[in-house]
This record gives sequence, C-alpha cells and structure tokens, in this order.
Amino acid sequence: RRSNRGLYTAAVGIQRSGKRIHFKIMIATRTGESNPPRSSRPWLSHYDQGVPLTIDYPEHTLQAFLSASSRKYPDRACTILGERQLTYAEVEDATDALGRALVSYGIQKGDRVGILMPNIPEFVVAFYGIVKAGAVVVALNPMGTTEDHLYQVRDSEIGIVMISDDLYAALVSLPQWAE
Repeated sequence: RRSNRGLYTAAVGIQRSGKRIHFKIMIATRTGESNPPRSSRPWLSHYDQGVPLTIDYPEHTLQAFLSASSRKYPDRACTILGERQLTYAEVEDATDALGRALVSYGIQKGDRVGILMPNIPEFVVAFYGIVKAGAVVVALNPMGTTEDHLYQVRDSEIGIVMISDDLYAALVSLPQWAE
C-alpha cells in the first residue's frame, strides 16, 4: 500500500500457537548517492599483538544454526522478554515467512535492509528473516537521533527498514522518506 509520504508500507506477520508477530515494512527508492569504496582496513593497525587478522568460521550459514536448533529444540524458548517468549519453532516459521516477504518485495542477495528496533524478540526475527532473504543486515541504533538515522540510511544505502511501532515516527520524519 502506498502511503501519502511516498513510502510503500505493508504488514508482514505469522500466527502460531495463538501468537501474532507483526512487522511494518517500509520501502523507499534509493537516493542514488554513491559512496567511495572502502578498500583499506585502517582498524587492523589497532589490533593488539597476537590478535589474528582473520578467524576461521564454521562451514555453516548463520540461518543453518537457527534451523538446527529449531529441529532439535522446537518447543524451547529462543527469545524471552518479560513474560513474552518465542520458541525456536516460532522464530523459524516467522523468519521463513519474513524472508519470503522480503524477496517478494524485490530484495536480492547483497541488498541492505535496516532494522530500527530496540532489543526485543522481533529484532531476532527481523535479523534472521533478512539473512534468509540473502540481504545484509544494517542495525540502526534505536537510541540515535534523526540525524544519526539519516546518516546511516544514506551511508549504507538502505532501501527497506524494518521498524518497531514505537520508532516508526522517528524514521518517517527523515527527509529521505518524505516526498
């Protein structure tokens, strides 16, 4: 659905065991601004002596770890916030649905998708859903200012932001999202 601010918005959600997980997705056209390539790695000079420059990672994708846990512990809590909890099976189902929804919105491998949420269970679902869609997660600081968010959105060339209801007004006030 197209809003009056030039955004496409949609609700994405799943329902399992009576629980509903809901996201607002906003899509905006990229600004067309280009950023210089980041070919150097100046941070390496700050590593302590003995710290390796690279490490070996397992031959599994991040989402494979979630899927394995979902199969092994489907009814165990994956995320807990107060009295709310999501099981591994619920998170697996929600991330599958979200990943498919993002692909249906045109997200392709390597696209950057932002998450603007506090540390809540939906952040975990958004993170894995983005990864399952093949996109790159760009976590926006929910404590940041409007200027911080604008810089991050432009610098990382985010086209879609997954946002919690309480932070929605902060993002739509950014000039990039206004008509």
